[in-house]
Amino acid sequence: MSPWFEPTWEHLVSNRDLLLGGEMMRKFLSIRANSSRRDIKTGQALVEMALATPLLLFMAMGLLDLGRIFYTYVALTDATGEAALYLSVATGCAADAFQMVDGQKIAIADDGISGEACDPPNNAAWRARQAGGGLVDWSNVAIITAQGNDPGGVGEYVTVTIDYPFHLLTPIAPEFLGADTITLHAEAVQTIITE
Repeated sequence: MSPWFEPTWEHLVSNRDLLLGGEMMRKFLSIRANSSRRDIKTGQALVEMALATPLLLFMAMGLLDLGRIFYTYVALTDATGEAALYLSVATGCAADAFQMVDGQKIAIADDGISGEACDPPNNAAWRARQAGGGLVDWSNVAIITAQGNDPGGVGEYVTVTIDYPFHLLTPIAPEFLGADTITLHAEAVQTIITE
């Protein structure tokens, strides 16, 4: 007898279940089929994640900008309210009367107030900057205007408006909006209570 196994016809016929799809063959084929399905599902999950990640990041950045816009708008509303309240008491001090330039005081506005009566903290612009907190970059072209009847008397109204350019962080938003800034507008009205 040779060292090699030589199957005979009887041996093959008795083990035909194995050759034609017996239980061992079915197990082998099912293992192979499940592993290929698992590989396909893993690849599908990677493709879905690759497609969904940019969309999720864009939505997260948009929500971040929306939160920043709301928070800044609340700060601007507080600032206009504080400035209007101060102007209802001190109608002539809308802004600094003097500004330091090269170590010298230079009059900014001729509002008829003598001396340093409207220097900080005794003016509406300073009060607005302080009420706005650290959220608003006042050097970033924030425009503060105060309007009222001239001369404003007791019972008249004073209106303070602030227009503030808000810069967006979302990189794709300027494509949709046409600009990378949104102008936030806040307004407050108070009744003048003293002259």
